[in-house]
Amino acid sequence: MAISKHAAVLWRRQTKGMALAMTAVMLPVLGLLLAFVVDIGLAATAQSRLEGAVNEAADLSAKRLPDEVGAQAAARTSLAWSLADVDSFGSTPVVDVVTTPDSITIEASMDARVFFGGLVGRESYALAASARRLVVPVP
Repeated sequence: MAISKHAAVLWRRQTKGMALAMTAVMLPVLGLLLAFVVDIGLAATAQSRLEGAVNEAADLSAKRLPDEVGAQAAARTSLAWSLADVDSFGSTPVVDVVTTPDSITIEASMDARVFFGGLVGRESYALAASARRLVVPVP
């Protein structure tokens, strides 16, 4: 069954301009989605940097045990060097170092900055990382 010429003209008139309307509706939605993806990517990168710095500090400071004061100093120095450019992706981390003669635990937390989160009322993402190392004496 063929469509009449009159019906085809009516259908074209009804759908004229629909692409523009769909673009106008979808473009802001896609923009917000892109902003969300960028912010999550930046937060994931900051989390990775924080975890790497905490693990590195735990590895380096465990070598200083049973000298607890030296191990704590080594952990804080290592974190300071590893996160020297922290201002570019977040706030200064809050670091807690707990030592015993045979273990060290490092916990760090910080807020990762967002670029587009202000559009939806989000100012930062809270990040945290911890690492624990045990020193077992060789018999």
